[in-house]
Amino acid sequence: MPHATALTVLTDNQLPMVHQNCLKFFGEVASYDRYHGLVHDGDEASRIVDAFGSARCLMMANHGVIVTGETAAEAFDSLYYLEQAAKLVTIAMSTGRPLRPIDPAVCAATAVAMRDERPLYARRHFDALRRTMLRGQDYGQCEGEDLDASRHAPSPYS
Repeated sequence: MPHATALTVLTDNQLPMVHQNCLKFFGEVASYDRYHGLVHDGDEASRIVDAFGSARCLMMANHGVIVTGETAAEAFDSLYYLEQAAKLVTIAMSTGRPLRPIDPAVCAATAVAMRDERPLYARRHFDALRRTMLRGQDYGQCEGEDLDASRHAPSPYS
């Protein structure tokens, strides 16, 4: 996750709400603002857990990101879209021009709508990745993929 990790080395390591993919994380990203070295003791682990709170993503300063989910599919989907959002943000930041934040009320309403659909879309995304991997294809090379789900074995995760 090079782009999400890049955000963690910034003084303000939050994901700015400047794009629709960012809104998937509105109000659900916590920040752990100080790097304390490797986690070798319970004290550091406890600080990380405390920093996470009720968020599903944690931006860990000078280290990287952690995501959680109700299922492996939701965690994967969150990590994938967090990286996509961070990629767009880091590219936009590289222009040196100001970012255009989305109105917080729009962020909140959109995030609620996305949360309602999260399990369904995460499952579809994860199942598509699984089918691609079972075929031996690279994730990014899915041209011509047969999307007729009835022709594939049912997901053992359903």
